[in-house]
Amino acid sequence: PERWVDAFVDAGADSITFHAEASPHLHRVAEAVSSRGKTAGVALNPSTPVSSIEPLLPFVRQVLVMTVNPGFGGQSFIPEMTAKIARLHTLIQVDSLDCRIQIDGGINAETIVPAVRAGATSVVAGTAILNGRGTIQENMDSLRNAIGSAM
Repeated sequence: PERWVDAFVDAGADSITFHAEASPHLHRVAEAVSSRGKTAGVALNPSTPVSSIEPLLPFVRQVLVMTVNPGFGGQSFIPEMTAKIARLHTLIQVDSLDCRIQIDGGINAETIVPAVRAGATSVVAGTAILNGRGTIQENMDSLRNAIGSAM
């Protein structure tokens, strides 16, 4: 990902999130993004442990926890990712870091509740919004209501 930072920034990106598994030089990638005045984030696949990015946390402003295995939409939320979210939340709180926890994959009105309770602060939702079962506004309201009940 370090090869693409300048191209994405030049194209107008305000933030760049890169997968932890994509580079052996995560700090270098985060610094390249930050040095361009942009927000650096790191993404974790379900099987990648939080410990693999713990030293990077002071250098990123977002951790994206993949709550499905990346590849296609419509997958089911992996419930065990809630523990990963909670672990990240604890690390961020203990060190008073300025870092949000974003989740992506299998998000709906049911799965969003335990994720938010565990510490997720930002949500990516695809199928929950664009599903043909309601309007985009109705589906967004459903997620917002679920988040409200989780607080």
